[in-house]
Amino acid sequence: MNHISIGLPLYLLCFTLLCAFLWLLDFCYFANHRKLSYNKKIPWWLDYAKSLLPALIVILIIRSFFFQLYRVPTGSLVPTILPGDMILVNQFSYGLRLPVTNAKIMQISEPKRGDIALFYFPPDTSVIYIKRIIALPGDQVVYKNKTLYINGKQATQKIIDKNYDYNYERKFIANLIAEKLDTKIHKIIIDKNDTTDTEYKFTVPKKYYFVMGDN
Repeated sequence: MNHISIGLPLYLLCFTLLCAFLWLLDFCYFANHRKLSYNKKIPWWLDYAKSLLPALIVILIIRSFFFQLYRVPTGSLVPTILPGDMILVNQFSYGLRLPVTNAKIMQISEPKRGDIALFYFPPDTSVIYIKRIIALPGDQVVYKNKTLYINGKQATQKIIDKNYDYNYERKFIANLIAEKLDTKIHKIIIDKNDTTDTEYKFTVPKKYYFVMGDN
């Protein structure tokens, strides 16, 4: 699904296009006009636009098609990623997209179990979420006794620390666990005092992915 980014990507694109328009206007008109006049000094606003244009183009290309910095706002992926961490996101892992419109122009790969992915939160697409991909389209998921089963296969768990001090949002002592999804191993935390034993069982719809945090 395409999503129009109203924030920084749109402002960056508009500013780049404005500088490009001023550069083109100078090339076609102002430069020739200065040659015919006694005042050959470039206006400060035009000088700034021409100076900034190359840097803006490079930033726009890198940010749109290659890499982008994000600050993680929540503790969803503790202990893997902590709140406030800056992460460098690969923009082309799953395909190349146009800036602002996010329309995909080239497919590169598909999301895999265990990947950490950023995505627009469906109920509010102005918010970007970061989660771990747990199940793929068509996968059967069962979660019981704080253990995942994907297509009948258990995600193996190994306790690393039985007294992990979790101190974000609310403080509690947790089990720090190494969990294995397919061939990928990542750390999760489970509240030792949480006695919830509700069993969840469902099939991931086509074109959808099931994601979770690490705590």
